[in-house]
Amino acid sequence: MRFEKVEYENFQKDVKKWLPIMHDARDSYLAKILNAVPIPKRGTKGSAGYDFSLPIDIKVHSGETVVVPSGIRAVFNEDEMDTWHLEIFVRSSVGIRKDTCIPNGTGIIDADYYRSENGGDILIALRNTGDHTVIFGAGERVCQGIFKIHGLVEDDDTNDCRTGGVGSTGK
Repeated sequence: MRFEKVEYENFQKDVKKWLPIMHDARDSYLAKILNAVPIPKRGTKGSAGYDFSLPIDIKVHSGETVVVPSGIRAVFNEDEMDTWHLEIFVRSSVGIRKDTCIPNGTGIIDADYYRSENGGDILIALRNTGDHTVIFGAGERVCQGIFKIHGLVEDDDTNDCRTGGVGSTGK
């Protein structure tokens, strides 16, 4: 498994879909943003999570949820498809200091998500649970991804392939 940047076309499409404020952004500006996105890495040798940084400045008002394309995808090898996934958690400093969480608690990135229609762009959803507006700067580390192994039941015979992006499994 590894992290890599998504293709520009996927990033551009996701940014314009999820961030209305960026709808009229120029291609050269979006390409510059994607180019600056760092590949997630661990902060220390003992860290479990790989830190994800925001590609742009965002403002999250009290009670609001903002979805930001990270520009990053997780790529799994064929032999990892049935047993591995990536979980996304808000960094503790973001939750504690900025009253911000991931709306569904934990983001689950399936091993085949990188094959989805958006090229596997991992979306970072942040919800402001506080009573004040929170501002995050471009490059700020807000979430961490932890690769985890999972089991399968004995009679699992699933052979279906992913056909969509976020929330598409089983549709």
